[in-house]
Amino acid sequence: MTFSKLAPLALLTLTTLAEAAEVEFEGAYQVRGRYYNSLSLTNLGDAGLPEGTALYAEHRLWLRPRFLLSDRVRLMVDVKGLDNVVWGQQPVYTDTFVNQPGFADGLSAPTSASDETSPLLDFTIWHAWGEVDTDFGRITVGRVPLHWGAGIWQNDGLSLNNEYGDTADRIAFEGLIQDSIFVRAAFDTHAEQFVNQQDDTYALSLAAAYKSERVVGGMQVHYRRTDRAAPANDLNLVTIDGALEAEVGKLSVSAEAIGQFGGGDLEGGLNDVSVTTFGGALDASLNLNPWVIRVQGGYASGDGDDTDNKLRTFTFDRDYNVGIMMFEQPMPTFAQAAPNEINENRNFDGVQLGNAVSNAIYVKPSIRRSLLWGFSAEASVLAARTAALPQRFSNRKGYGTEILGGLIYDGLDHVQLDVRGGVYLPGAYFRNYTVDAFQGFDRPAVGVQATGRLRF
Repeated sequence: MTFSKLAPLALLTLTTLAEAAEVEFEGAYQVRGRYYNSLSLTNLGDAGLPEGTALYAEHRLWLRPRFLLSDRVRLMVDVKGLDNVVWGQQPVYTDTFVNQPGFADGLSAPTSASDETSPLLDFTIWHAWGEVDTDFGRITVGRVPLHWGAGIWQNDGLSLNNEYGDTADRIAFEGLIQDSIFVRAAFDTHAEQFVNQQDDTYALSLAAAYKSERVVGGMQVHYRRTDRAAPANDLNLVTIDGALEAEVGKLSVSAEAIGQFGGGDLEGGLNDVSVTTFGGALDASLNLNPWVIRVQGGYASGDGDDTDNKLRTFTFDRDYNVGIMMFEQPMPTFAQAAPNEINENRNFDGVQLGNAVSNAIYVKPSIRRSLLWGFSAEASVLAARTAALPQRFSNRKGYGTEILGGLIYDGLDHVQLDVRGGVYLPGAYFRNYTVDAFQGFDRPAVGVQATGRLRF
């Protein structure tokens, strides 16, 4: 049965519920246009088929109805529609690039039952959970979005230009002590395998945070275990994540630091691994109206020895964006020898830098000035290098530099407009990368990203 046939029934159901419960809505519709030339970083055919120009636009719809059943009981639902579907295409799966950090935490949004890399693109129930307020605190049960701190590890994917979003099936209790100390205990199920075996992925987490008028700081401790009965395959992972937000006069600071520690067996036959990774991000802004000076920086640990069973590379959440090309678009990307609707004429086999901050040290200073009628102009420079590399790659340390200019509009309630464009200059990481007999991916890439959003 199609959605158009279900719509009258859904409307009748909503009308019936509204007679007994107050309903509030939150949501957004986003249109994003992108232009790139060329993410292949070369124009030589013997390095592959250069992609040349890529030009497309994408939809994204998010709706969150809140059913207020009483003063203490709520039902929350997140609905997605046309999720990153390209204009002119049907909402079907295409062969997109999937970043593989080695031991993925399994926090991504629900995927197709037939293909774990296939996102649910059509009109889809994304999350659904209930909240009950008791005299002692709040109980939450259901499929919930995950977010903590700046979002370098757990990111709900609801901000401008986000694409994915993290999810867990959760039972949680949270409370507020003396109106300033937040505490939470939660049990999460990330993956249910066979219902008659002990082979699931689950997690236990404890979180505490302090909030005052100008400072918010907290810590989350998260234990995750994956059991696989046949073949024997399991992983224990502990994540410690601290976050801080503060305002001191004209200065605003946001920071997050994370460490992950564990070990076990991974899929693909990699056994007895040891995991020790670190990551962190800092975002500081100084408001000197009409000027704003901002500095962003981050660190994601890398692995200096890829021949042992010690995993040291940390990967940020894909929804934590710092550029429009570097750490956002897979590079180098080539064209397909046999293009079709599934591969969309994009070949990711030669990708060296994925769509998330990983094994990186970066800094991004920027300056912004308010203009007339709600417009602001911004200029920024993003520079990055590897955190660690095996000795044989010692001549490939620099990722490069991305120089950007932007125009931002926020002068009308419920409307966001963000247009950014610039050039990416490949570093030694690409210039000294060899494919067969060809060496040197040194061609600059040009990119423009324009995003418009209606939010309520």
